[in-house]
Amino acid sequence: MGGANSGRRPNPNNVYLEQTPIASNDLGNIIIPDLSGDHSAGSVETTPVQDLDLVNKKYVDDNAVTPAGNDGDIQVKSGTNFASVGMNLSNDGTKTTFLGTAGDYNRIGDAGTTSHSLNSEDDLMVTGDFETTGMINGFSFGNDETKAWITAPSEDTYVNIGNYGTPTNPSDITHSTDLFVAGNFEAGGALYLSKGQFYFGTLANAQYGGIIFKEVTTETGVISTNYLKKHLLFGANANLGRSFIFWDYKGGVWNDFDHGTQTNPTLYVHSDTNPDTDNTQWLSLTHDQTNGVIGVGKGVVKVEGAIASGTLAVTSANDGTIAVGGINNIFIDASTADVVINDFTGGVAGQVMHLVVKTPDASNTITITDTSGSNQELYNHSEADYVFETDERGGFTFICDGSNWYDVSHAKHV
Repeated sequence: MGGANSGRRPNPNNVYLEQTPIASNDLGNIIIPDLSGDHSAGSVETTPVQDLDLVNKKYVDDNAVTPAGNDGDIQVKSGTNFASVGMNLSNDGTKTTFLGTAGDYNRIGDAGTTSHSLNSEDDLMVTGDFETTGMINGFSFGNDETKAWITAPSEDTYVNIGNYGTPTNPSDITHSTDLFVAGNFEAGGALYLSKGQFYFGTLANAQYGGIIFKEVTTETGVISTNYLKKHLLFGANANLGRSFIFWDYKGGVWNDFDHGTQTNPTLYVHSDTNPDTDNTQWLSLTHDQTNGVIGVGKGVVKVEGAIASGTLAVTSANDGTIAVGGINNIFIDASTADVVINDFTGGVAGQVMHLVVKTPDASNTITITDTSGSNQELYNHSEADYVFETDERGGFTFICDGSNWYDVSHAKHV
């Protein structure tokens, strides 16, 4: 077809065009021929555009990885894979998949390695900042250079951290800006409540809820509720000195109140004075495992208004040995029969007892026995029994030393 012995004149466009040698050696000159076009001898003066203009042109166009310009980008045709150095990038016409080597996690950046045991080709680590202006799995992320935010996909859904559990108060967690944390939640800094509300469980179905305070890993105190036990609990252990302090907060919590660690939980109420100026202006309330104790650091306990103390009515039906725990006044009624008071039980040191003849009777007597010989005895001033006859009125005052009671109604010379 136009070659040697074909009987046809050679086509000048198919003639090999010799070029200037680029080098020479013992075998002769080294020449790069012009092999453009369809790879036959000669030159083609146009760029191949038809599938048959170049050997395998259609296959290369359909399947090859080719530069997409002069900026170094790589273009992968739809329906093909790109694999290099353990990475596989594919597209099936609806999605593009990036997949690393099985058992290895994927990393963007080289500033660090996983600290959470990533070990799957489906895992991804970003060692630097991550920015998106769209949605991730339906969630919207944003940043206006003053704040970053995340919102749920729609107005009637909420953000859930942890794929289990549901809000205890579902009617309160309903908006795309609401957040539910299924597990524990830790804040390294301050936690601010803009609306001033903080909920622990619900009274309808939660047995308890609360705040536990810790110093590193050691629990130090608690504010808690218990629906079944019906209480609100405040607790502080020895790490907090077992002290509960009320004071005039002026900002900061570094003042030293100098109370030290108490044997029993103790409530302190301080004055307006800064404790670093005078730390003695306080009133305390505690129980020493035997008695309730009210104390002051400076001054006295001043009671404004009347004090009503415990009273007991004694008749012939309950006379004899009288239990006087929490009692300061005994009113004696002899209107139906004789009344005899032999001794007391349950008195404590410093307790004061007033015995008052309230209802005498002309036919009945009232007797206050001197040193009965048992229980907490009554030591009468006269060292003899006191006996009220007919319609006599009067009374006595006794003070307990913790063991017995002593009549202080009379001066020594009377």
